[in-house]
Amino acid sequence: MKKLILFLIIGAASAFDFSLQRRVLTRLAGIQEITEELKPLWHQHLKGKEILYSINDLYNGLRLERSLSSDCAEDLSLILNPGDALFNTTDFEAEVLLPMADSSGKVGPGIMRGHFEFKGLYPECVNVDFAVPGRERNLKGAYFQVDIDNQLRNNDFEGACNITKTSTAPPTPNPVCAFRKVNDRIPEINAGFYVTLVIIGFFLVAGIVSGLLDYIGSEKWKDQPFTKANPLDIAAREQTVMGQIVLNAIFAVDTFFFLSGLMLSFFWFKIFKSRPKQVNSVRGWIMYYIHRIWRLSPPLYIMVLFYTFVFKQMLLNTPYNFVEEVWWDKCSWTWWWEIFYIHNYADYANLCLGYSWYLDAEMQIYLFTPLLLLPMAFKPVLAIVLGSIVMIISTALNMGMVFYYDWPASYSSIGDARQGVSTYSMLMYESPIIRCQIYLIGMAVGWLLQTRKSLKIHWAANLCLWAIAFALTTVVVLGLYSEGDGTLLPVFWRAMYSSLSRIAWGVGLAWIVVACWYGHGGFINEIMSAKFWIPLGRLTYCGYLAQIPVIMLLASLHTSEVWFSGDIEMLVTRTFPAVICTFLVAVLYSALFEINFVKVIFLYFSIRLKLLFQIESILLK
Repeated sequence: MKKLILFLIIGAASAFDFSLQRRVLTRLAGIQEITEELKPLWHQHLKGKEILYSINDLYNGLRLERSLSSDCAEDLSLILNPGDALFNTTDFEAEVLLPMADSSGKVGPGIMRGHFEFKGLYPECVNVDFAVPGRERNLKGAYFQVDIDNQLRNNDFEGACNITKTSTAPPTPNPVCAFRKVNDRIPEINAGFYVTLVIIGFFLVAGIVSGLLDYIGSEKWKDQPFTKANPLDIAAREQTVMGQIVLNAIFAVDTFFFLSGLMLSFFWFKIFKSRPKQVNSVRGWIMYYIHRIWRLSPPLYIMVLFYTFVFKQMLLNTPYNFVEEVWWDKCSWTWWWEIFYIHNYADYANLCLGYSWYLDAEMQIYLFTPLLLLPMAFKPVLAIVLGSIVMIISTALNMGMVFYYDWPASYSSIGDARQGVSTYSMLMYESPIIRCQIYLIGMAVGWLLQTRKSLKIHWAANLCLWAIAFALTTVVVLGLYSEGDGTLLPVFWRAMYSSLSRIAWGVGLAWIVVACWYGHGGFINEIMSAKFWIPLGRLTYCGYLAQIPVIMLLASLHTSEVWFSGDIEMLVTRTFPAVICTFLVAVLYSALFEINFVKVIFLYFSIRLKLLFQIESILLK
C-alpha cells in the first residue's frame, strides 16, 4: 500500500515493525518508488508554501465515519467542540488537548529517506484519562494507526489508497485510507489458551522434578557434600560489501540443510557399521522415522500452541500488535497443518509459524533419504548415479523457473512488482526439491567421514583447495553486488546464480568439514572445534523455534520510532540482545520440552527395543 501513516491519540499505531525479509525487501522497493512521487508535494510543504492535512482535518474526517463506535464518535465531537464551559473551567486543555496534540504523529524529518511512518508517543497517548463533567464515562486516550494516502487524495479517487484486506476504509471521501485500533486483532482468551498453559505447566513441573532426581542420582552428587524511520538508509547499505553480507546471510539456511544431511549419514553409517542387520531391518527402518518425529515434534508442537493461543496476549497494549504477523492472525485456523510437516505447501497463503517451513522441507527430504543411504552402503556407484540424477533435476527445475517466471537470482533481490513473492517462496525458496542440492552434498560428506579413516593431502594442494573453497563462498555472497542499485542481472545470469549458488556454497562447506576432520584445517579447525560451541550447538533447535517470538517481544518494547544509525549501533543495540535473549529462552525451552521428553521416551522404549537405545545414545553424545 502506498501510504503515509500517522500515529495519533485518537488515530495512532505500530511500534518497531519487525518484518520477515521478503516483506522488508518488497517494502524498500515500494518506498523508493513512493519517494519519487512525493517530491513535488513535500517540496511545497518543506518550503512552507502549503499547509498539509492537519490533525483537525483528520479528526473531522474520522468523526463522520459510520464504522466508529458511538463512544468514539462522541469523544471526537467533544475534542473538536469542547464548548466554552468545558474549555475554560476545567483542565481539559492541559489534560486532553495538549497531550493529544503532543503525542500524535506529525510529519517529521527523513521523508526523502523513506520515513513515512510517524508514530507519535505511545505512553503519553494512553495516559490520557479525563473525567468529563456531567458524564459517567471518562475520556481515555486510545492509540490508533491511521493510513493517509501519500498524495493526500480522497479515498474515493482512482488510484488512491489501494485498500487491502487488513484495512478498514472510511466511507466518507477524505485522504484517510484505513484506521485501526491497538489490540483490535488480539484474540479473546479461549480454551486453547488455558489448555496450552496446563500443558506447559505440566512439563515445567515434570522438568523440575526429573532434573532434581537426575541431579540427586548423579555421580557428582554422591561425591559432594530490526527500522522503519529511515528505511532508504538501510536500502543504501545494499550497495556495500557489508550490506551484501547481511542480505546473503540467507545462505545460513543452506548451511543447516548441509549439516542435517551430514549428521544424518554420519551417524547412520556409524551405527550401520556395528549392527548392519538390525539397522537394515523392518524394525530398524520403522524406528528410523519414529525417532525423527519424536526428536523434533514435541518442541515444535508446544511452540505452535504457545504462539497460537498464548503469545498474542503478551502483545496486548503495545503498538507492535499492528504488525501484519500479529494483526492478521492466521494461526487461529491453520495451526493444525504444522502437525503434519506439510505447511510449506498446504494452505501456504495462510502460514502459521512462517519460519517452520524449514522443518517441513527437511522432513520431506528425510522421508526419501533411505533411497540413497542403502545404495551408499552397498553400491556406492549406484548412489553416485542416483544422487547425480537428483542434482540435475533440481538444478534444471531451478533454472527453468527463473526463466519462466522471470524471477530474481536470489531471495535478497525480491522486490520487483512483476515477481510473485509468494509463488517464489513456495516453489523456490522453501521447496525441498530445490533445497535437496546442498542436503545431498552433506550426506556425501558424512559418508566419506565414516568410510575413510585418513586423507593425506600435500600442503600445496591443501592451500589450493582452501583458496577454491574461499573463492566459491565469497562469490556466492558477493556475486550480486551489482544488483545493489536495484538493477537486476540479465535473466540468463540470474538463472545461473540461482541454480548453482547453493551447490557452490555446499562444495565450499564440504571442503571446510573434510579438511578439519582429517587434520588439514589449521587454526580454523582450532576455532571450530572449541568446546564453547558445544552447549550453543545443543540449543540450536530450541533457539530456532524461540527466535521469532523473542524478537517480536523485544521489538514490542519500543513505543517510539527506531532510526538506523549504522551497522555497529544495530549490532550492539539490536542483534546482540536478541541473540542473548534467544539462547536464554532456549535453555529453559530445551530443558522442558526437548531433553527430558526425549530421555523419557527413549527410557521407555529402550527396555523393549535395544536398537533404539543404541541410536539414542550415539545421537545424544
